[in-house]
Amino acid sequence: MKKTALALLAAVSLAVCGFVVWNGSIYAPLGLGGFAKNEYQAAWETVAKGFCASSGFTCEWPTPVTFRPMEFSDGAQVWGVAKARTKDNHERLAWISLEWSSGAKRWRRAELWVLADDDDEIYFTSTFPSQASRAVISLSRLTQEAARRIREYRGWPAK
Repeated sequence: MKKTALALLAAVSLAVCGFVVWNGSIYAPLGLGGFAKNEYQAAWETVAKGFCASSGFTCEWPTPVTFRPMEFSDGAQVWGVAKARTKDNHERLAWISLEWSSGAKRWRRAELWVLADDDDEIYFTSTFPSQASRAVISLSRLTQEAARRIREYRGWPAK
């Protein structure tokens, strides 16, 4: 029994560590190594197109982005909203922000979110679902986001 519990704990620990390494070291700078700090618009558009394609959206013309250099380091941030369309022609807005890594001298993904997604209202309903159901929904959404990141990494289209 103890061996089974230890094996399960080791497997969960390995999965969590792999998830952290994947999101922090592999996915975050994916495809952004060739952009200089002043090429933030092109880097942002690359991320927007990849995010939209892996989410099953058609990326429309992105809005202008905001660039902000850091005050006390060589770092910088850039953010903006990409307008996209779903397959059934509904408009979606995607919040995308990048950070300039002064140590690695490259752009990295910081945040990628669909704003006001259809499923978001479920978190603000007081009676349904229960707290346990909300936890399951949240875990499901995290899993779906991990799958979307893998699709973007592999270049697979959304289903």
